[in-house]
Amino acid sequence: MAPFLVGALELTLLAVWAGYVARPYLNLDTQWVPAGREYLSNIQTHHFWTRLLECGSCAFWNGSFRGGYPALADPHGSMLHPLVAITTLIWGVFTGSKVALVAALFMAGVAQWWLAHLLRVSVVARLWTAGLAVAGGHLSGRMEPGNFGLLLSTAACALVLPAVMQYSRALNARAAAILSVTVASVAVSGQGYMQFGLVLVLPVTLLVLWRPSETGKWLRSSAVVVLLTALLSAPLLVPLVHFLPEFGKDTDAGFRSAQAFPYVPLNLVISDPKFYLSESLGKLPYPYLYTLYVGWMAVLMGAIGAGTAVIAAGTDPATERGRKRAERVFLVVYAVGALWVASAAPLQWLISAMPWRSVTSQLVGLRYPPVIAGLAVPPLLGLSAVGYSRVEQWARERYRTMRLKPRRSRGPAVLLGLTGSALLPLALLFAAWGSLLDAQRFSGNWLTVQRQSTDLRDVLMALKTSDAQWVNTPYGEQFWIEPAVAFGLKLNLGTQGWYWKGRQPPPAVREAHRQVVAADMTLKTTVGGVPIWEAFSGREYAAVVHADGQRTVCAALAAGGHIDVTCGLSAAGTLTVRENNWSGWRASVDGEAAPLLPGTWLQVALPAGQHRVGMRYEPLDVTIGVMLFAIGGVMVFAMVLGLGAPGSLRHLRRSAHRWKRAPR
Repeated sequence: MAPFLVGALELTLLAVWAGYVARPYLNLDTQWVPAGREYLSNIQTHHFWTRLLECGSCAFWNGSFRGGYPALADPHGSMLHPLVAITTLIWGVFTGSKVALVAALFMAGVAQWWLAHLLRVSVVARLWTAGLAVAGGHLSGRMEPGNFGLLLSTAACALVLPAVMQYSRALNARAAAILSVTVASVAVSGQGYMQFGLVLVLPVTLLVLWRPSETGKWLRSSAVVVLLTALLSAPLLVPLVHFLPEFGKDTDAGFRSAQAFPYVPLNLVISDPKFYLSESLGKLPYPYLYTLYVGWMAVLMGAIGAGTAVIAAGTDPATERGRKRAERVFLVVYAVGALWVASAAPLQWLISAMPWRSVTSQLVGLRYPPVIAGLAVPPLLGLSAVGYSRVEQWARERYRTMRLKPRRSRGPAVLLGLTGSALLPLALLFAAWGSLLDAQRFSGNWLTVQRQSTDLRDVLMALKTSDAQWVNTPYGEQFWIEPAVAFGLKLNLGTQGWYWKGRQPPPAVREAHRQVVAADMTLKTTVGGVPIWEAFSGREYAAVVHADGQRTVCAALAAGGHIDVTCGLSAAGTLTVRENNWSGWRASVDGEAAPLLPGTWLQVALPAGQHRVGMRYEPLDVTIGVMLFAIGGVMVFAMVLGLGAPGSLRHLRRSAHRWKRAPR
């Protein structure tokens, strides 16, 4: 069978396996949502694409939370990842996110399959390790709280590993372009933890693959990779760098969630869900931080694979054998490095050694470094594939050797050894299948769905106002978040992994509270057992304050970064719209440009009379980011097609000329 067909068949089997592992998510009924308390708050940023379809540039401002923020400056959201973009545009936010989860698991399997291909292991080893990559606890466990971004970013990081290996072998434009695309996809996949771990681990481990004889070529190619990655990530990086000094985040300088380094690898072989709900071995009782389970067989085969690098010690790096050894050492160093970073030991050293407070303030914001250990699973499985193939090869060679012995010299020991050598590959196959099923059973603890509340829509209807106003769903109950955003509500608190420094969220005019409420609110109604409270006055989204202190409430409509306010005033005053005022906002009064007044909220001076005020978020940073992305996209396209190679354009012209002259 042709290699292409073999590869297609293997990937088809892998896709079927991914669908089986994540089969609960293939229930596309909108009443069923992936389990996990944070899931529906994690995917609310995906509404960037629905807003882009509805009102174009209004999507550049996320006006759904805490006074609003630049949508593309959010480092925690996964909205710019291609998987999220494609699935959201086809199926919408809710259903598309379930499809994206299945696709992310498949992507992790493809990455492992690609790595195994580069390592030239057997078909069984390829499929086994790719299947473990799909079902491993390093992905499924992230869904214990429903952390979509962590699962996606972990899967995206897996693609970088084979791309790095291919790049180190070829050092050409095409390999550099492919590596840039994979790293850029990591940058936009959300959360930030895996990205930081990759930045910390990858440059150090690349030294293992570096060849002194090609230093100049390495430096030139690496510069191209860095440039292309920055260009492709620019729609996120440019707004993020612009607003990063204004971000605040909860910190933990002691990294209390981190386990001691010797304990971290144990999570690769512990499959008891109750263990992860305990505080044993220096953990917090939050499973998603620590799950890495792939099983003992993967670890033992990985040890054999790592041993092959030790056996080949001393070989010339310029030879084929030396290159293979360097790649296996690279996988070992990468895996150990990721586990070490997850223990927070290097983070504590960096904080104590760095003189720049602005950098250390960002580092202490990485409160949960244990999740970075997920980076160690793909290289471990790569070594497992090498070890599995090595054992297979040893069994075949031993079988051949014993068969060559004369029949008259074959005693019981030889016959027993012959039988054992023949059966060993079959035993390995059954053991591999058993380890896959074991990993799938473990993942089944986290890859589950639950039915949404039947009262959800009624509660959201009770919170909805006739115009744009800030409201609040029950505090701490994150399953309200995405449905509320989809319903067009503006949540004054919501959930974010960060906040604006020195700014408070706007007050809500209507709140769903089960416990204590503010003194200036009164009970409006109760829906599905949820009390709905309403403020007396003074919390309105848009209002004009006059010189005598009197207020005139205005009607407002808001869709992302497009806000329209209608005011009828008996006297002049200052219109205040409770939306965060940042660079990029423009205002107009009755169609004429008007200056925005300084302050934390959007404010504009209005004379007496009837007025229509328009406020638009038109950020220059997004324009720059999109333009840089387009440049990077063209460069990648040219490099992948080889258009930058000498004579390539001439070759294309000749091919086109021959095609035109060919008989039809």
